[in-house]
Amino acid sequence: MTKEVAPNAESEQVKIVYFKVQNSYEKIDIDDIIYIKSALKYIDVFTKKRKFTLRMSLVEFIEPLAKNVFIRVHRSYVVNKNYIDRFDGSSIEIKDSKIPLGGAYKDSFKQVFKLY
Repeated sequence: MTKEVAPNAESEQVKIVYFKVQNSYEKIDIDDIIYIKSALKYIDVFTKKRKFTLRMSLVEFIEPLAKNVFIRVHRSYVVNKNYIDRFDGSSIEIKDSKIPLGGAYKDSFKQVFKLY
């Protein structure tokens, strides 16, 4: 599976991505992405409607995304801060998922929410 990025003409930020699913491309609004999980050479992109599995790195996928909305919280996870339900010092809850908060990412995570 591959990803095609379509930047919005008005800004440099990506608003829509296209995922190749079998023989066609499926359009996904960036705002619908809840979180992304990395596993070896693949990533799972969890959206409001479904999960996509893509063969690419987490860094490659998140590069064009809005940095003020998507937060790296673990070496294997990036979350959309607009979907976070609750968090503590070691994990983040989004809907029915519990995502680990890595030690190396705690300080930058706190800064996003202005917690000191």
